[in-house]
Amino acid sequence: MQKYAMQLLDIGVQEPMIAKLIKHLTQFVETQPLDLTKFAQSLPEELRQPLSDLYLEFEDDDSNITKEFEKARRRHAVLALKERMQEIAHRMAELEQKTMQTAEEEQTLKSLQDELVLVGEKIQVFEEEMM
Repeated sequence: MQKYAMQLLDIGVQEPMIAKLIKHLTQFVETQPLDLTKFAQSLPEELRQPLSDLYLEFEDDDSNITKEFEKARRRHAVLALKERMQEIAHRMAELEQKTMQTAEEEQTLKSLQDELVLVGEKIQVFEEEMM
């Protein structure tokens, strides 16, 4: 559970309440085994209802939680990677607009091109896993 929580935090969760829940969960499991009742009691009041809503959504099938968590992690990974692709493309466009590039800028452009390929491959892997 902690592994999944850390991965989601590393990727960057877009939903603020979920991100807060994940942060609290990560801190909680660092000090003790996961006990949902104790975890819920340790949360600030504002996070108890969202946790309850999430729990009710998955209470019938614990394995479904892991599957849904993994799907969410992959979706967020793809979104983060696509954002990175846009950043790379923007930076490359800036460098390519210059008529005279320094050796350092040429190297940066090459590195960005290589990174763009790698990011594209990672997106493809995640998207294939989601199918």
